[in-house]
Amino acid sequence: MRLVTSDIFKNLKIRTLNKSQSEEGKYKQVAPFTTLPFTSPEEKGILAPKRVNQVELFKKYTYQILPSLEKNVEHELLGKIFDKVSPLLRESITQTYLRKQVEQLAITPSEESIQGIDDKVRSQTPGEKSKIFLNDITNVQATQVGLFVQFKFEEFQKIFKHKSPGDFLRNHIKNTRNFSVQLTYEGINAFDYLDKSFYRPEIIQLLELEGENQQEQLDILLSDEKIFSFLFNLLKNDFYEVIRQDYRKDEVFERIFATGVCFDAIISVLVQELAQLYDIFYNPSLEDKFEDQSQLRRDFFKQLIQQIRISLDEQEANPSMPDLIFKQLKKIKVDQVEIDFEKYVGARLIPQSLADRFDVFIQLQKQQNYQGYASTLVFYGDSGSTKSGILMQSALYAHKMGYLTVVVPSGYDLTHKENTLVRHHESGLYMQPEAAVKWLEQFRESQPELLEQIPVNLQLYGKYNFSGQHDNEPEAVKNIYDPRRKYFFKEFEKFYTDEENDFIRDENERMKYRLSHRLQEPKNILEIVEYGIKNPQYSTNAIYEILEQVYNQTQVKVLVVVDGFNWFYRPSGYPSFRYESNKDLRGHIPPYHLSLCRAFMHLDGYKIKNGYKIMASSVERLHQHVFEPKHIHVPNSYGILCKGLPLDHFRIFASYIIQTGYWKTDMRQQLTLEQFWMETQGNLVTMRNAIQISGRQ
Repeated sequence: MRLVTSDIFKNLKIRTLNKSQSEEGKYKQVAPFTTLPFTSPEEKGILAPKRVNQVELFKKYTYQILPSLEKNVEHELLGKIFDKVSPLLRESITQTYLRKQVEQLAITPSEESIQGIDDKVRSQTPGEKSKIFLNDITNVQATQVGLFVQFKFEEFQKIFKHKSPGDFLRNHIKNTRNFSVQLTYEGINAFDYLDKSFYRPEIIQLLELEGENQQEQLDILLSDEKIFSFLFNLLKNDFYEVIRQDYRKDEVFERIFATGVCFDAIISVLVQELAQLYDIFYNPSLEDKFEDQSQLRRDFFKQLIQQIRISLDEQEANPSMPDLIFKQLKKIKVDQVEIDFEKYVGARLIPQSLADRFDVFIQLQKQQNYQGYASTLVFYGDSGSTKSGILMQSALYAHKMGYLTVVVPSGYDLTHKENTLVRHHESGLYMQPEAAVKWLEQFRESQPELLEQIPVNLQLYGKYNFSGQHDNEPEAVKNIYDPRRKYFFKEFEKFYTDEENDFIRDENERMKYRLSHRLQEPKNILEIVEYGIKNPQYSTNAIYEILEQVYNQTQVKVLVVVDGFNWFYRPSGYPSFRYESNKDLRGHIPPYHLSLCRAFMHLDGYKIKNGYKIMASSVERLHQHVFEPKHIHVPNSYGILCKGLPLDHFRIFASYIIQTGYWKTDMRQQLTLEQFWMETQGNLVTMRNAIQISGRQ
């Protein structure tokens, strides 16, 4: 017998939601949702006229009743634990809970909600204010990592006049006209790293290094991160000053110290050996403090560097393998002091406390044979893993703290964007006057007051020629012999015609004048900047003179930021017949023969006396390409691997792009943020592509 004709089915009625009562806008369930159907003698007919669709009823229960019940349970649990935790943890739990509600932010915000982002911005969480904005980037607490710091758009344009690091951040600013930067763990650690690098204690209590247990006393002293960083930078400056004055033209040192790996490793060893070097570095009869007696340290370093140069094997010296350098140096004896470099092969070059602290931050890996302090921070990872955002954080933090910021927003633009090239035939370098003028304009616009305050050291001024080649440095473009092709690089010169030789002779005559011939005694760096802008032919020469002054002054703190530095280690996009014989270059100019790229491509933060250098890679324009520092002969442990935002920070980011109108979604979306985070792994570029593909924008 058919079900619809049964007498039992005729009297069925689906119970409606009359057993759920609403109290003060909140649903409260007073009876189980699923109950047995009951009969009503008043209902007649095959089908009940007021039957409720069970699917719609379940949706109503899912979207209205269940969330309210869950919210009540969550509030009850939070109330129970709030009295048992510290205020700091309580605030962290509260903010995490509010961020979780971003999943329910599924409506397009009104224009009023994105104006006055400071305290006026409210999330769409019912009855709550989502605290995702921070007012001061210079005073960040542990619980505030992941929040956004907003800056005025005019301030952004001042620091980054022509371009800023990072494609995603730049596109977001262009679409929303809203400039905010999200703080990340890597960025906060970079701030901390910078602060320790610039730390200057009032007095170093090394006078207590007495008795037989001097090394134990030193280990205790070096366990203080600030003291260790201070001593590292103190010895670093004196050590490099000797190299700069006496060995700048030495090609072996130029190759070994092209990156800061070996340099930093040697300085780390000297810090560890400070107990036996203390009597040489400090004379108590002098009135100067320990840090002011630099001449004593430099006299010792002259002898030490001389011994190092003699011990190095010119053929096997590798700039990325400090262990190999230590094996070559073995034991060096200077002034009755013997430094055993060989015992530091594969050893940890920083105190254990620092190793524990930076274990995650600087990816210390024993197999990479480098566990030391770094004078240059290198960030790498996939596109969208917040590398450029970290550079933005660091640059803005430095700008707020009064540092002189030197920013190169894109290595790709310097190697592939259309620029006018002018060859300096004497040195063999190619200049990019238009790109150099743009960089000078951005540099002047960012901090003109600081540039005017820094005086020009005339003893350093005037040593660079028209193309940026220093008088005391090795030849920039060497006539290298290629054993595979069996030719010398400069053999192309024998194919020049008479007309070309005449042209080259005239160009060399025109370019023999350098900036110092035209601007003889500038008073401050700003004068050099303005002269380079007004006279584009001298713009490249001006940049090198500026960097020489900035790197060697101690009056102002300096931060150098370079984004997309890995493009400096790939063939450029500029063709030239001079490189057709090179199988790797395939007729394209290498970036190390472009003057402007040579100024920023090296990991040479150790050359900055009162500053630091931060660099990041860029792989967005390279399909399925993975870049690691080891690809340019730098240990991976020398860099910081970025992997995208963690889940909690991803919630904050989602809330931000919803509030600013970048992400327009609906309330019926089935994809939760947890699922979205699993799909994208916190990668911002992947998230942007997913939004566009799925039609959520």
